[in-house]
Amino acid sequence: MRRTPGLSTELMRDSRTHLISVWLFLIATAFGCLALLVHLASLHLHVPGTNTVIDPGEIFVLIGAALTGPVGGAVIGILSGLGDPSAGLRLFVVVHNMLGAVWVGWAYKRLAHDRVPMPLMLLAWVGVVFGYSVVCAIPVIALGKYFLPEFIPTAVLTSAVLLVLPRAARSPMC
Repeated sequence: MRRTPGLSTELMRDSRTHLISVWLFLIATAFGCLALLVHLASLHLHVPGTNTVIDPGEIFVLIGAALTGPVGGAVIGILSGLGDPSAGLRLFVVVHNMLGAVWVGWAYKRLAHDRVPMPLMLLAWVGVVFGYSVVCAIPVIALGKYFLPEFIPTAVLTSAVLLVLPRAARSPMC
């Protein structure tokens, strides 16, 4: 009796030969839309005794990115981030979800799926999820909170000054 490959094996094989195909794009879009719907429906779980909420949409982001790879992860991350309720933070949520989902799409295949047998693969998966939740958030938070608020106006204003200075004044003095 010949064993037929399952959906995850089929998607993994597809992602080895192609970064994205129509099939992978459709699967990624479906996972991203499911995560988006969870956000739009405000389905958040409150952790008792804390101010922490758990977002069940992350399940679709993580599993979808793991199955569809980095490009599929980017699609999923963008779609899932669009439903964030904080309009002022939406750009940062989209960037974090996209960066994190690309990480998951790459790391799951390269570091967990292909290298570690199943019971131990769960530990590798926990490491991938840690990278998504913590490590990928650090540059997004740092850029958004500390660098971009000062960087953008400073870059614009100094560029405007350089633009109006005569050519002789723009040349280095030393």
